[in-house]
Amino acid sequence: MGLRSSTTPMTLSSAAGATPPRRCGDAVDDDRLKLTVNEAKTHRRKLPDETFDFLGYTFGRWYSPQTGQSYLGAGVSKKKVQKVSAPFMT
Repeated sequence: MGLRSSTTPMTLSSAAGATPPRRCGDAVDDDRLKLTVNEAKTHRRKLPDETFDFLGYTFGRWYSPQTGQSYLGAGVSKKKVQKVSAPFMT
């Protein structure tokens, strides 16, 4: 038995008082959060053709070792692996 009795999926936009989700590149004018976007550091990536690193993970196209099929996923970035394993290499 599921946690919800309704069969309609709940989305952020259907919740009471919720704002619709923002697209990448939209201006952030939320006075409560005081956020600004650094245009010099902001890059758009086209998935699955490109990958990007964020918080120690690489997001992009990955391949299943069992089936060989591609999927969108995340894995530990090479930079993070090198940083963690560096003390053991000396």
